[in-house]
Amino acid sequence: TSTTETTEEAIGRTSSGMLANMKIESMTTNNVYVRNVGQSSLTGFAVYINGEPADFNAPDTVEPGETVTVTITDFIKEGDDIEITTAEGITFNKIAPDPCDDAVLCLEMEEGSGETAYDTAGHSGHDGEFYDESYIDGELKDSNITNEDGDTPPKRVDGKFGKALEFDKVDDYVEIPDDDSLDFNVSDSFTIEMWVKANN
Repeated sequence: TSTTETTEEAIGRTSSGMLANMKIESMTTNNVYVRNVGQSSLTGFAVYINGEPADFNAPDTVEPGETVTVTITDFIKEGDDIEITTAEGITFNKIAPDPCDDAVLCLEMEEGSGETAYDTAGHSGHDGEFYDESYIDGELKDSNITNEDGDTPPKRVDGKFGKALEFDKVDDYVEIPDDDSLDFNVSDSFTIEMWVKANN
């Protein structure tokens, strides 16, 4: 048994497609912000990274004028080709930008050696130094001489992508110098984002 689409149904489907449209407003390492810029609802999202299907979470329906968050399980890297499609036949592609482009502070932890985490935001210059808990005047120490970690700052290790820092869960941290650009008022809107693997 076959079903033949009537001329009226075909016109209705085409008109609906012409009224449907979307754009990717922005993205972070895991979130893509999609806006419905058309005149009809969008449904049935699918997401691809560099042509490969990606696992994601998204609302079932996006109404005209609405902006929604599409959360992708995979880590979005600079240069990735992000493609989002809908059941209405709409496709939108965007190349992932450098996540540090619009950041006030960005520490990628990619140095591989040394005790400075360099700020790659490009304009703020907040290079952070590794500190054990009792750091005083540039000298690395340990706040508890009886524990097992000794006087050790975070370790340079291989991450999911590139390099990463491994903290001892006792007294390691990265300290950022005070700067006016990092002083937020309670009414300001800002985002803090990080990629963390927790070892329990």
